[in-house]
Parts: sequence; C-alpha cells; structure tokens
Amino acid sequence: MFAYTEGPFPYHLVLLFSLLFGVLGGLFYECFRMVRTALQTVDFPKRTAFDVLGVILLFLQDLLFFWMLSVAAVLFLFVFNRGQLRLSMLLSMLFGFWFYYCTLGKLLCSLHEAVLGFLARTWKWVYNHTLRYLIVLLKYLVRISFGKVYLILKNACKRLWLRYRIYRAGKKLSLLIQSAQNGFENFSDHVSIG
Repeated sequence: MFAYTEGPFPYHLVLLFSLLFGVLGGLFYECFRMVRTALQTVDFPKRTAFDVLGVILLFLQDLLFFWMLSVAAVLFLFVFNRGQLRLSMLLSMLFGFWFYYCTLGKLLCSLHEAVLGFLARTWKWVYNHTLRYLIVLLKYLVRISFGKVYLILKNACKRLWLRYRIYRAGKKLSLLIQSAQNGFENFSDHVSIG
C-alpha cells in the first residue's frame, strides 16, 4: 500500500476538505436543478414535439454541470494534494455529495419550489401592477406614431390620386375642346368614353 506523501495540508484536513467539496458540489447541483425547474426544460410524463429540444437542453445542462465539477475537482486536487488522486479523497467527495443530497438537498428541494412559487407570484404582481401598464403605454405610443404616419401616407396617396384624376380629366377635356374645334369628326378615336 502506498504511503501518503505529505502535501501542503495534513491528510485528515484533505479528507475533510474533499468532504466539503462534495457538499459544495451538491449545492452547485441544487442550483442547476433550480434553474432547470425554473425554465421547465422538459416534462417527461407529457410527450410533445418540443420534448426533443427539452431533452437535448437537459443533456447539455448535465454535460455543463459535470464538466464544471470535473474542472473544479482537478483544481481542488492540485491545490490540496499536489495533483495526486487518492481513492479515499474520491470516496470522500462522493460521500459529501451523497450526504448533502440525502439531508440538506431534500430540504432545499422543497424550499426552492417555495422560492420559485414566491418569485412567480412576485413577477405576476410586478407585471400586473407596473409592466402591464408600461406595455399598454408603449402600444398606445406605437399606435399613435404609426397611426400618424399612416394618416400622412394615406392623405398623400389621396392627393396623388386626385391630381392624377384631375390630370386625366384635364387631358380628356383638352381633347374634347380640340375635337369641338375640329368639328367632332374623330372624337371617338381620341377619347374613350366610360
């Protein structure tokens, strides 16, 4: 059996720190679980077309969690044990995670549902009392702004159409006068009636 080469810390402190690291890893997992619950990434009992995206996001979140925890574990090993991995340290980390998950994790799981419910009610209150009025105000301002632009464009189009009609009527009138001066011989060739 290999003897422990004395690192920067005594072995019993390294085991205690690795136990605390496991607890902190569990707390970090709880944060990820809280974000997952808040975003409602996937709902397994209900199978819809959007669950494929939810399962992919769930996989990516788990991958991100394990990657970040692995990097933190390697850094922990370098700081506390000169980069040497010991089975006792790994088991201590896993025990810390399991201890957190079975004790404090269960409490925080019910607590974070209450916190999310409180945040949802707070958001609903803020939306109903402030943001809803702001959105209504913005819609009104957009309607007024674009309404004025619409009226300006509508009046401009009416004026252009009126000028075109006057121009066309004037052209017909000038052809009529010209034909009257010529004696109405070929009036139907120049002016279409109707």
